[in-house]
Amino acid sequence: MQMTDDLTKSEKEQYIGYIRNSVDQGNYLINKLLEAQKVYDETKLPFFEPTDLVKFIHDFRAATNGQLLKKKQQLNLTVQLESDQALIDQQMLTRILDNLVSNASKFSDKGKSIHLQAWSTGQHLNFSVRDEGPGISENDQKKMFKKFQKLSAHPTDGESSTGLGCRL
Repeated sequence: MQMTDDLTKSEKEQYIGYIRNSVDQGNYLINKLLEAQKVYDETKLPFFEPTDLVKFIHDFRAATNGQLLKKKQQLNLTVQLESDQALIDQQMLTRILDNLVSNASKFSDKGKSIHLQAWSTGQHLNFSVRDEGPGISENDQKKMFKKFQKLSAHPTDGESSTGLGCRL
């Protein structure tokens, strides 16, 4: 583009946009591959630390709201914990929840809500992410937990999807 004067300023901006988009998609894929490699590293042990769960969940929601804003979606919380404190691996739990909420957003239409529920029973923490999308086909349910598996559903707003997911 620098070597020719045949392009208008508008055309150059359009091509630069294409290049930026390709670079962003490449960086996204590289980061997902690096994250996946960390997850599959069986020598890495979880790092459990005392955590205020209510604060953790509300901080997660605040960090996620920007991602949902583009599609005018919101993350609704339901938190029912026997205790606010727990030992968790914050980085791992953030990655899991982020993956689930991100997928819920990707496969839901604009303006739909994502629902995150957290509850405890005895010494167990439970999390549920539910969206208002079409759901996962029976055929896709059979293969959804396999490594590097892409399913037949497509994101609703042209988002990229690598099939890397989060397997723990």
